[in-house]
Amino acid sequence: MGNNSSEKSTLEKYYIAEKFDENRNISFNIKKANEKISGNFKDFSDALLEFIRISEKTNNETRVWFHRDGAYRGSVNVKKAYIILDRLKGSNIRNEEVIEYIDRENLVDKPVPKKLIPVSNINDEAKKTRFFVENPGNKKISDVRFKDIKWDSRYQVYIEKVTHVNQTIVIAYHLINGDQRSDTFEYKITGFVEHCECKSCECCQKEAMALKTKREKEIFWTFFIILLLLTLANVILIVLRITNQI
Repeated sequence: MGNNSSEKSTLEKYYIAEKFDENRNISFNIKKANEKISGNFKDFSDALLEFIRISEKTNNETRVWFHRDGAYRGSVNVKKAYIILDRLKGSNIRNEEVIEYIDRENLVDKPVPKKLIPVSNINDEAKKTRFFVENPGNKKISDVRFKDIKWDSRYQVYIEKVTHVNQTIVIAYHLINGDQRSDTFEYKITGFVEHCECKSCECCQKEAMALKTKREKEIFWTFFIILLLLTLANVILIVLRITNQI
């Protein structure tokens, strides 16, 4: 690195987060705290290299936090970022699993655990956990992202998987309380806007009107082109008759 670490003072915070498109293809956003996303990379290693590149140009300390399934999975400084890159070289770790991998392998720094909450049965507490999306009646299920999912548990919630089944979001999760880990449970969120067939609500009326207008335009231009071709054919015939060619 070109900068002397003794000159660094202010901590610059960065975030690398998973992003999925509508086809569940994964990529990684990188952004600085309180700023807009500055880059998107198909490969996790490229996103981490971007953090290293930025770190080498600044005189401040830098640290990047990794975000997966609605939760942060630890952070590293630039030195540990290099270590992660070395571990990933030549490995077969898929992009969908890489953040979970570096978390499981203790390649990231984690915050000091919260004070344990006495609990006799962690599974009972897990069953009480409720997940929700604010104003689901105003959203289509395809518009819901991980960051929109919230929960009400006092314990550390680990979301294992989020899937869409018809008009339902199914969340697989477990709770962690110190050394205690619950079984995996599922919670379903419903109540999202459906693709209705009523033809009476405002959205359906707009769609029907737009479709009708499109069809009318297509019919108009079809007849216009036919009429134009017939006119041209008649003109050609008239010219040929005048010149005694037919």
